[in-house]
Amino acid sequence: MRRLDNERFVTLVVAVLAACSWVLDVVVDHVFFSAGTLSDLLTLHVPWHEIAVPSLGFVFFVVAGLIFARFYGRLAHSEQAMQDVNQQLRATEQQLRASNQQLRAANQQLAAQEQALRAEVEQRRQAEEGLIAERRRLYDVLDVIPAFVCLQDRDNQMHFVNRTFLRLFGEPQGRPCYEVFHGLTVPCEDCKTRAVFATREQYVEEWERENGQTFLVYDNYFHELDSAPLLLRVGVEITKLKQTQEDLAKAMSAAATANRAKSEFLANMSHEIRTPMTAILGFIDLLLEQDLPVTERTTHLNTVRRNAEILLTLINDILDLSKV
Repeated sequence: MRRLDNERFVTLVVAVLAACSWVLDVVVDHVFFSAGTLSDLLTLHVPWHEIAVPSLGFVFFVVAGLIFARFYGRLAHSEQAMQDVNQQLRATEQQLRASNQQLRAANQQLAAQEQALRAEVEQRRQAEEGLIAERRRLYDVLDVIPAFVCLQDRDNQMHFVNRTFLRLFGEPQGRPCYEVFHGLTVPCEDCKTRAVFATREQYVEEWERENGQTFLVYDNYFHELDSAPLLLRVGVEITKLKQTQEDLAKAMSAAATANRAKSEFLANMSHEIRTPMTAILGFIDLLLEQDLPVTERTTHLNTVRRNAEILLTLINDILDLSKV
């Protein structure tokens, strides 16, 4: 728009100057070269067709003016374009500076994030190493306890067995638990594995093998941080304890029977002791009477003697029983 205004202005100036030059050329030519006067020209005594033809200088001046106007317009347009380009360059430079600052800030942020990420990776590595060490210690502890221990998944596949398990059942070699423990080809009908995984509650049962060994089995839900949930099965052999309990039950039954026999024996003995003792005491009371005849006194004394012998025999029998 500014280019068109400049070109129009320059063209108008050139046109005005060309018109003035043409008028001046006509006047000079008529006055100086045609011996006329200016009043003759102004009063139209000279035909205009005679003076309408421009001179060569006038044509050259017009062409030069048009070329100058065109050149000046282009020059002004180029200068304006250069100014626009400079403004665009300055705007672009400002944008580049802003982008550079943003890039620096983004680089700093990325560096901070990278440092935080490295710290997090280092912490995770240390945590994983600690977890591996803890797992190794746990497996070492499980390996030496005097009970069979195994870790199995939902599909009854075993992931860990300790030494006691290997001694009792051998190497699992990929066999499921129902094949290792019971020699079956299908899962047990009353298997509690799914219930433990579903409820996460402990299940305890007493299990007796075909060879007579008895175990108290504890099934627990076990979940490590970096693995799928597992079932921790611990079996404590209680064969000797079971036998001891049975022997103790028999001994307690025998003791109860002996206690009942003792109670019955003491009840009978108290009756047997009380009978002669009552007779002895009664006849002694009779012997204490002063006017008792000699014949009755003698009879009473014989009765007392006889009951005393019975009582002595009973006491000797009790002493003999206590020695058995």
